[in-house]
Formats: sequence, structure tokens, C-alpha cells
Amino acid sequence: IKSIPIIFVLNDSSVIRVEAQVGKTLLEVAKLNKIDASKGVCNGSLSCATCHLILDRKSFSKLPKATEKEEDMLVL
Repeated sequence: IKSIPIIFVLNDSSVIRVEAQVGKTLLEVAKLNKIDASKGVCNGSLSCATCHLILDRKSFSKLPKATEKEEDMLVL
């Protein structure tokens, strides 16, 4: 797989669909597609909570179980 579909839902509820090169961060994909991602405080690691990533169940089930450190980052 060289690219995957990504759907960005913006603050105004508009939707932008793009093809993302595998290996690029979400922040890189946003910037490459001229989507305002100016915050990017975490440099694309998805750890600063300014971005939200939602996966379908099939994709989510392929991920490894979250580590204790990753779980600690989540605030419920």
C-alpha cells in the first residue's frame, strides 16, 4: 500500500478527502493538502490533543493494544 484515504472534517463541518502517502504524519498530510493545521504543537505525534483521529472498527482492530504510557495520556 502506497497511500490511504484520509477524511479531514474541519471546524466548520466541511469535509476534505485526500490520499495520504503511507509513512506521513497526519500533520504532514494536512500541510501538504493546504489544510490549516497551524497548531501542530506535538509535531504530528497526535499527543497534544489539537487533532482527533477516528478509525473505523476494522482499522482500529489492527492496532496493537495501547501501552500503559499511552493510556496515561488519555484524560477521561
